[in-house]
Amino acid sequence: MGIHRSNCAIMAGILLLVSLPTAAQDKQRPPMGPLVVCPQNPRYFQNSATGDVVYLTGSHTWANLANFGPSDPPAPFDSQAYIHWMGGLGHNFMRLWTWELVCWDTKANGEGKRHTSAPHPYVRTGPGMALDGKLKFDLTKSLPSPDVASSKYCLADPGSQYLVFKPADAGDSVEVKAEPGTYRYEWFDPVGGSQVSCGTSCVGEKEARFPCPVQGDAVLFLDRIVFPAADWRRSSPESQGLDSSQLEAAADYLRQNSGSDGVNQLVIVRNGRMVWKGAEIDKVHGVWSMTKSFTSTVLGLLIDDGKATLDTLARDHLPAMAAAYPDVTLRHLTTMTSGYRAIRDEPRGSYRHGPSPAPFDPCSAPLFAPGSQYAYWDSAMNQFGHILTRIADEPMKDLFKRRIADPIGMDPSEWNWGDFGKIDGMTINGGSGNSNKHIFIPARQIARLGYLFLNRGNWNGR
Repeated sequence: MGIHRSNCAIMAGILLLVSLPTAAQDKQRPPMGPLVVCPQNPRYFQNSATGDVVYLTGSHTWANLANFGPSDPPAPFDSQAYIHWMGGLGHNFMRLWTWELVCWDTKANGEGKRHTSAPHPYVRTGPGMALDGKLKFDLTKSLPSPDVASSKYCLADPGSQYLVFKPADAGDSVEVKAEPGTYRYEWFDPVGGSQVSCGTSCVGEKEARFPCPVQGDAVLFLDRIVFPAADWRRSSPESQGLDSSQLEAAADYLRQNSGSDGVNQLVIVRNGRMVWKGAEIDKVHGVWSMTKSFTSTVLGLLIDDGKATLDTLARDHLPAMAAAYPDVTLRHLTTMTSGYRAIRDEPRGSYRHGPSPAPFDPCSAPLFAPGSQYAYWDSAMNQFGHILTRIADEPMKDLFKRRIADPIGMDPSEWNWGDFGKIDGMTINGGSGNSNKHIFIPARQIARLGYLFLNRGNWNGR
């Protein structure tokens, strides 16, 4: 087999697979063996299995190893139709081309079109942008690694990224020997040119199995998620697939259309790396109604621990709710549809109801029947926090710190959770964020909680 290199393609020739059968030919014909030079006439080959002389005749197209054409991405090449067409003509030979360039302008031959080719053997992860406006290929990391995937088709940057091809006849899943960690996975349909599913998965010491949602050929991409240690890793926007000029334009828009702090406390994290930060991201201050997200996180922990469900009745843990709110559940409270109203929860200023200075004293007249309406207000969320505290049998701050904040590395000296003091011997943290009973935290630290939710509760394999 001779190899010819040009500035735009690699050609493999001559490659003879088998004599291509036509529809009229017998499907039971004996298989072809390897070709050898015919001893009687070295200008011909012969089938080593049968001794038959073989005359090579065939056709050539540039799109038979990689898709190629004027669209981006190029349209998939129909290999089966190409082979059947050759068989119908009695052809038995093709030259195989694969393109080294990602694009080619055909002005030189008068066509004047910009062609692209895909796929390529390396993933485009940067750092930096290529001349076609996309991330550069990293030619040093992703290497052919057939033993890593059960399909035997894998390019791997071990411990970081894995690109796996699964043929249609290779079962309904692939097993990948990836290094332990948390990975973001994406399944692609190469024929339709679309992403089919994505998510995160924790990989342990054994092979990880990934069920395939695609009926035919499929491509699986695994990207190991980076988590911050003592601090976030810093990276350029381009290294993470972002355009720094557009990112700056977005930050400028926020600066001109937000409050007095502008973007001083803005943090942007991409793929676990900090790609943009304001000048005051370590400034600790109250975050008001963002406290509600902390309160709902505590609810999730209690559900995971089997101490509560969304249908748990509030009165079962706070008897004061029984008289006027016997049917209110945790689901109603977390979705703000409980109808709860505290004593002195009367309209004032821009508030239709409250905020009451006594949020834990139920009013005998509810706002509405539970589940019938929605109302965003503070007293109900504070009472919600009170109920969660009784279920947990400890302050919400203590539970959140032990189960969430400490494991994800939130600095305990840089955040705090305001409280109403002790009620019946238990410190009650604010569930809503009003009356200065909210979370106090800087942007650098709260970014960790956002990243935890982005990764669906997975943190570095936990």
